[in-house]
Amino acid sequence: MNDEERAMFYEAGYLAGVLSWHDPDVIQPSELSAMGPAGDPVIVMCGDDGLTTAQARAVAAINGAGRAIRVVTAEALAPEVAAWLPEGSLHQMGSPYRFRRRKRPCPRRQPV
Repeated sequence: MNDEERAMFYEAGYLAGVLSWHDPDVIQPSELSAMGPAGDPVIVMCGDDGLTTAQARAVAAINGAGRAIRVVTAEALAPEVAAWLPEGSLHQMGSPYRFRRRKRPCPRRQPV
């Protein structure tokens, strides 16, 4: 394992911790076609080769089926590829962690 792969694994592990994912499937983009719609959360590690449009569509399909998925990249993806990824699913190494927080409705206070 080279230094870039080691750094990518570290980033994926840190991301899993931030998301409170205890046992995510950590995969390479070539393994996306074997992923089903149900199961543990998935972290896709993209090295220098990045992601193809077909692989980005697979990420969108897995997410659309309800399975949690994130993509970790070493470099920025091409705009036509990134356009297929669901909002909040892409993390570039070294960038700040940004996550959408679900808004909880505030209970209305009842007059006493």
